[in-house]
Amino acid sequence: MNFSDLLQELDLNYPDALSTANELAAVAFDPQIATADKCWEVIWNKPLFANAEVEIAEKSVSLINPFMENSWETWADELNGVLVTKSQEGTSNGDFTFDNDLARRIREETNIDPHRLFAIRNAAIALKKRAMLHEFPYDDLIIFDTDEQVTKLKEEMEEGWDDLAILHLLVDFGFAVEPDEHLVNTIKFLGLYEAKSNSEEPSAEEIIQINMIVKDFTEKEFGAVSSSSLRTMANILMEISKCGLVG
Repeated sequence: MNFSDLLQELDLNYPDALSTANELAAVAFDPQIATADKCWEVIWNKPLFANAEVEIAEKSVSLINPFMENSWETWADELNGVLVTKSQEGTSNGDFTFDNDLARRIREETNIDPHRLFAIRNAAIALKKRAMLHEFPYDDLIIFDTDEQVTKLKEEMEEGWDDLAILHLLVDFGFAVEPDEHLVNTIKFLGLYEAKSNSEEPSAEEIIQINMIVKDFTEKEFGAVSSSSLRTMANILMEISKCGLVG
C-alpha cells in the first residue's frame, strides 16, 4: 500500500482525521509572513525548556513573562538592554555577570539560571540583526535543508542554543516536524526511514534525518515545501498511524 492508497483510505474511513490535519496546518504560525515581534513570541522561551523539567520551565516562563512582551529590542540593546555577560568559560552562575539594573532585576525576580538568560539575550541580538534586513526576519529559512537551518541558526544565536533547542524552534516556526512516534511509524511503513538505534528518544542527528525525509516526501507529493505544506504532511502521516492504517 502506497501513500496515495493510505490517503484515500484515511479520507474515506476517517474524514474527520484528515480535516483536522488540514485545519491544524492552516492556523499554525507562518514565519514567512511573521514580523520580528511575532517571531520573538515563538523564540524567547526555548532556552527555558532546554534540558529542563517541563514544570520548572513553565514556572520560569510565568515569572519572566512580564519582561518579555515585544521585548526583543530591549533585550538586544547594547547600552540599556538586558546586559548579561559571560565572564568565564562554563555555565555555572558565577560564570556570568549582570551589568545593569534591568538585568539584575530580572535575575532577582525570576531566579532563572544566568546561562538561560544569556541565551535569550543572544537570540534577541540575532533577531535584531535579521530584523534590520528583512520585514519578515526568518522567511528565508524555507529554502534550506534542515541540517543547514540548524547550522545557520546555531551560528547566529551562538552560545546557549544546541541542536535540540534549534530543532524545537524550527518545529514551532513550521520549518521542521516533531519526530512523533506515529509519524515515524508511517514513514517506516512507507520504506522511507529506518532507525539507526533502538532508543525511544531520537538523537538530534536522527531528528534532522527524519525532517529531511519528510521534506523530500512533501515536495514529491505536494509539489513544493512551505511551512503550511510541511505541517499538513506531518499531520497526515501522524493520523495515518493513529487511525491504525499501518502496522
